[in-house]
Amino acid sequence: MKKVLLFCAALCFGVTSLVAQDKFFEGNIGLTYNDASENVVFSVNPNFGFMVNDKWAMGVGVYGGYMDGYLNAYYSEEKLEVTEFGGVLFAQNFTKISDRFYYTPRIYFQFGGGNIESGSISFYGLSFGASIANFEFRAAPKIGVTLDLGGLAFNYSKVKDADEGTFDLKLDAFQTSNIGMRFYF
Repeated sequence: MKKVLLFCAALCFGVTSLVAQDKFFEGNIGLTYNDASENVVFSVNPNFGFMVNDKWAMGVGVYGGYMDGYLNAYYSEEKLEVTEFGGVLFAQNFTKISDRFYYTPRIYFQFGGGNIESGSISFYGLSFGASIANFEFRAAPKIGVTLDLGGLAFNYSKVKDADEGTFDLKLDAFQTSNIGMRFYF
């Protein structure tokens, strides 16, 4: 698995240096607090990409997160610490709506893992999805402000040492949102 991920990353960066006209760096830093459940979530997800042509981009990224709170799906009354980490490969379309405003849907393959309660329970997962409600406003020629309002994802996750994993289909369009920055160079 590590060899496949390394190969994919090397391929993306190799193609970037040969083909790319415009490269970009983007990302989000998130901090969420839910007063009702007392959940605190912190996340970071930087991405590096390149424009294949004036309408399409490809890229790679990493993500990490930390949650201190309640996981109702696994435990009903126990407050837990959860850490997660992983990577993502994506392709994104840029459809110009006006001079500075773009519709930017994205398809992605995400992989990663994490720990619940300092490693007492380990998990990993894969996700394939489409962020269908993405937009970018070009505040300046080399700076974009991005808005992601969610999409559709097919997920597989497995707790280490469990007999089988779980599959789910998640539609979160217009239920979650992220605001980020994109810098072109």
